[in-house]
Amino acid sequence: MKFLRIPALLAASALLVVSCSKQDETVVEAADTNPLLAYVPADTPYVFANLETTPPEVVEAFIARFEPFFETAQAALDDIQIEVNSKDSSEAESFLALSAALMNELDGNLNRKGFESLGFSMESYQAVYGNGAFPVIRIGLSDASALRAAVGRVETSSGQQIPEFELNGTSYWRLSHDGDEGGIYIAILADHVAISGFPVPMEASVLPGFLGQAMPETSIADSGALAELSREKGFSHFGSGYIDFQKLATEFLDPNSRTVSYLQAFTGYDPADIDPVCVAEARTIIAAAPRFVAGTTELTADAIGIRYQIEIQPTLAQALTTLVSEVPVASSDPTRLLATSLGINIGTLREFLLEKATELAASPFQCPKLAELNKQISTFAAQLNQPMPPFIGNLKGFRLVMDEMDMRDFKPQEARGMFSLEVENPQMLVGMASMMVPGFEELGIEPGSDPVQLPEELLRFATPEVDVYVVMTSDAIGLSLGKDQQAGLVDFMEASGDNNGTFFSLEYEMAASLNFQDNMVDSYTDVDNGSDNDYAVVEDIDRAREMQKDLSQAYKSMVGRTRMELRFTGDGLVIDTRMTFK
Repeated sequence: MKFLRIPALLAASALLVVSCSKQDETVVEAADTNPLLAYVPADTPYVFANLETTPPEVVEAFIARFEPFFETAQAALDDIQIEVNSKDSSEAESFLALSAALMNELDGNLNRKGFESLGFSMESYQAVYGNGAFPVIRIGLSDASALRAAVGRVETSSGQQIPEFELNGTSYWRLSHDGDEGGIYIAILADHVAISGFPVPMEASVLPGFLGQAMPETSIADSGALAELSREKGFSHFGSGYIDFQKLATEFLDPNSRTVSYLQAFTGYDPADIDPVCVAEARTIIAAAPRFVAGTTELTADAIGIRYQIEIQPTLAQALTTLVSEVPVASSDPTRLLATSLGINIGTLREFLLEKATELAASPFQCPKLAELNKQISTFAAQLNQPMPPFIGNLKGFRLVMDEMDMRDFKPQEARGMFSLEVENPQMLVGMASMMVPGFEELGIEPGSDPVQLPEELLRFATPEVDVYVVMTSDAIGLSLGKDQQAGLVDFMEASGDNNGTFFSLEYEMAASLNFQDNMVDSYTDVDNGSDNDYAVVEDIDRAREMQKDLSQAYKSMVGRTRMELRFTGDGLVIDTRMTFK
């Protein structure tokens, strides 16, 4: 097993801190009050941040919920041993000593009191953004001196001094090997910790801004861009942001951009060397989907809601809305194990794709780098132009609900659920089945009739323990699987088709999904001992699996259900997610 458990534990701890930095669904009219946004240039190509801190009662609810998880993680720390396989004993021993010291520092601190003793706050501000294209992370601290003291204890315990640098009285660390072009930079400032990555030769131009010694002329805080984004998109002020793909492209294509000015100083990179035709066509492609935005829509003690959106050029976005068929969204009944729905007019989708592919094939890209793409588009257009079987062109989507199902092996006799195939002309399906399956036409399946049981001889998996019923409506054919499931089949088929542009929806019980994932992991019995790596974790395999199951069980005990809905709007593709907790 590779040396991944320590980062996993740290990541889980960080997840709690970040997830507890958002709150409820109310969108408040407020300015960008996060003080860390003063460091973020107004023209940054991407930024994600919270504008208000989390109320204590929400933090307490998540702390209580995560307590069993942290207890299991703490127990895992006690079982971690590190073996060194490197022939470079000095480097290996250095890594071993630092790792052991870090484990000692975390020991007993995987809880709220422990995090706060290290200087972190569960109710802090955070910001992730781009200094040009290079990422910067800033996390608010409750006590910067406490975090610096923790670093000092790790140094003392390991017997090593982590090299520290200074610029105009402000200290920082640079993590890089000799000869590396890039480095990770960390600085503990007055009220927050800052982390970034950028080429080492760029230090002179980047460090003043990173360390807060040179603030941007105009910042996101000045512009109020995130508050405006929240108002426009319906986000709360407890986590939102965007990636502007056009600005990000400009960082590499504009000779006057911040990123180009950094890179030219030591790589000689010059956008003027790029074919202007390629630049223009790249910008045209990006303009079709210029921005990605995301934000919290809900965060209470019992639920987290996050909305994602890919903004799409208006004409194209409006065309996409015409692809959606009137198929009901997935059931939100909390007793269902799983429910899902897809509503896309396949015939309309084919016409849309054929139109766009034909347009592109008629006016191919001129950039030499896109020659292969031109060939693929032409081939795709030719394939789409072939006649489509009427059955395929009539498809509008499907719906599925499962009340019971073995998550390892599908066993029909143990499954209970319902399925609906949405079509323009369901009689066509019955006609096809009648030609292919002798005796099918004698079942008398008609629109509006009662559910009809399929005899065992028509289905391979049908047995006396398996009931399969079929029913037809004016625009769908439905099936029920399992004892007494047919009783709800008619109501299932009559669900409202008003989906408000939603073309895909999914809701499921998270514990069942995690059981499925655990079963998949258990199917792989080979364990990599890390012999080809410099460092490996050596531990009793049975104990490692036991810890993994304990962590998984702790997580299952606190999660409820997850729901996802995808819809097309006049602004683009919107993805709404909601996760509940027990």
